[in-house]
Amino acid sequence: MFMHKGLLSKSKPIEKIFFSLFIIVVSFLIVFFVGVVLAIPFFKINLFQNPYVLSNISPENINVLKYFQTVQTIGLFILPSFVMSFFYGENVSQYLKLNVSPKQMSVILVAFVMITAIPIINFLAEINSKLILPDCLYSFEQWMKKSEFNAQKITQAFMSTNKITGLFINVFVIAIIPAIGEELLFRGVFQKIFINMTKNVHWGIIIAAVLFSGMHMQFYGFIPRMLMGVFLGYLLVWSKTIWLPIIAHFVNNCFAVVYLFFSESNDISKNIDNVGKNYDTIVYLIFSVLIVTYLIFLIFKQESSRKKLAIKN
Repeated sequence: MFMHKGLLSKSKPIEKIFFSLFIIVVSFLIVFFVGVVLAIPFFKINLFQNPYVLSNISPENINVLKYFQTVQTIGLFILPSFVMSFFYGENVSQYLKLNVSPKQMSVILVAFVMITAIPIINFLAEINSKLILPDCLYSFEQWMKKSEFNAQKITQAFMSTNKITGLFINVFVIAIIPAIGEELLFRGVFQKIFINMTKNVHWGIIIAAVLFSGMHMQFYGFIPRMLMGVFLGYLLVWSKTIWLPIIAHFVNNCFAVVYLFFSESNDISKNIDNVGKNYDTIVYLIFSVLIVTYLIFLIFKQESSRKKLAIKN
């Protein structure tokens, strides 16, 4: 009787934030515990007895790490989003904007945006990498560099595969699951809370994007990831469907996974990471800015026309 849909729909935004954090912690602990128990028969490991398994990035242990990465995504992002939506809205699917299908043309345009934005992302990442903090924050800066280095090591270990089955597993673990989970939580739940809190759509989008970028704990990629979060936030506002930012997020991650797979197995040049970073490739950056700006305008125009059509009908 107590737990019914929309129970906290009238709660203040700050109350929803604290409740959301509570749900995230509880959900993660429950899902992680279940994941640890299931790992005993499946992987023949007992994390209760040997917790150092999660710090072992040897090739023999990569599948275990990918398994726990998926468990973590479910526990931190996917399950909490549905639980929160149950309490915050009368209809979970409607609250998370899962009940509206994206327009086919918008999907195509979004995919092109994520791919053609690579020079912009590289340029912003280069600027971000030059970040130098004041001397008083030296210890914090060293911690950031260590976190960045560890994240890169894990990513490289995950991506290192020359088997097609490994590629599909990486697409699932690195592209599909994170795209769904992170968008449900940061755009589907938190962005809405922050918009209501600030009474401003733009501030709500920006705050959610800052949290989204900070959550990755890769501070030297903070700026491009935050701006991508802003773009994903506007996609949700314009389209009124969570599927469009999910698809955009998926394309971004999937392109990286597939590209790195073929560059490793077929010796394709890896210079794509440098496009837009230096003077020699500045022309690509200029074209990227122009094309991405135009594509975003087309997406906005496309989604605005759908709103007008919906109003008329």
